[in-house]
Amino acid sequence: QDLKNVEKTGKAYIVYPHGFTLEVFDQILGEDSHETISDLENFSIKAFQFKKELQETSDENLRTIGNHFREKNLKLFKKKRDITYVGVHHRRGDHIAYQKEKNMSPLEPGYFLEAMDMYRERYKRVVFIYVSDDMEWGREKIKKRIKTNDFYLAGSLQHKEIAQAPTISAAYDLALLSACNHTIISYGTYSFWAGALAGRGRGKRISPAFFMKYRKPDQISKLYDVHPLDSKLPRFYFLMKHLR
Repeated sequence: QDLKNVEKTGKAYIVYPHGFTLEVFDQILGEDSHETISDLENFSIKAFQFKKELQETSDENLRTIGNHFREKNLKLFKKKRDITYVGVHHRRGDHIAYQKEKNMSPLEPGYFLEAMDMYRERYKRVVFIYVSDDMEWGREKIKKRIKTNDFYLAGSLQHKEIAQAPTISAAYDLALLSACNHTIISYGTYSFWAGALAGRGRGKRISPAFFMKYRKPDQISKLYDVHPLDSKLPRFYFLMKHLR
């Protein structure tokens, strides 16, 4: 209730009691966290604002990609012009070593390909915006396997001038993913926030835990056993100890 009266920006608030660790966040709130902390979720998403430059660049990138997609798929746009943008984030880099340490299954191309097919079945005009800290992997392992022309390599690390500033690159990429309607996420907090912010906090998201091959022993929610696009898994239910 107190958060509703706070409209200041540039401040961070610790809202859990002292000693309340992130690892027990899900244990206490569980699958019903959307009922318990809906105000906190809405406040967090509303407060998470990107600088104007990042927002404008993201919007321009999506417009450019959207125009290109329309030109290549004229038959899809005889009656309607709307496009559903799905951000695809794949965390690799230094996280690969962490995954091995924690006995986590590395995400294979099949995960992303299957997840994209789920969106294609649900939306007629859909475009996939791929972002990663290893763009070459996406080019070689995913793009070459896709026969449709709805997959775009959009990560800022492709541009040498931006790649020299990793922090700036990360900001551009997160803003772009957040500007999408929905997401396909991987491991880590960065991916988590991309999924949480997409669609202004209302976007669908597909995460590895929806696939038995990548599900951890303690990811036992029954909401993982339904189609990812139909699941009502709360946005902040992610098993916090695996957020790194």
